[in-house]
Amino acid sequence: MGLILWLLQRMSAIAIMCAVVLTYIYFSHVDFNFISWTNYFRSPLYGTFFCFAWCALLLHAWIGVWTIITDYVPSRKLRFILLGLYGSFLMLSAISALHIRGAI
Repeated sequence: MGLILWLLQRMSAIAIMCAVVLTYIYFSHVDFNFISWTNYFRSPLYGTFFCFAWCALLLHAWIGVWTIITDYVPSRKLRFILLGLYGSFLMLSAISALHIRGAI
């Protein structure tokens, strides 16, 4: 289990890095204004990649926080509550990102 989580953490970090680098490359070649920003985020190719990168970010955050909480919170009940709250926050974040994107 530990190796799988480690690999998922690294792969999600690479996906996040790719999203940041591609966004930087795009905006270094066009004028940085509202219209170019809107066109970039409304393109179908980036929309698909954005959803993938957002899922990678949520997975990366979940694995990191899960590792910290399971390592440093000794009480099983408190661990359950904290992970439940954080999982709920991540789910709401995913739903709101899809809503903003127009997928929901």
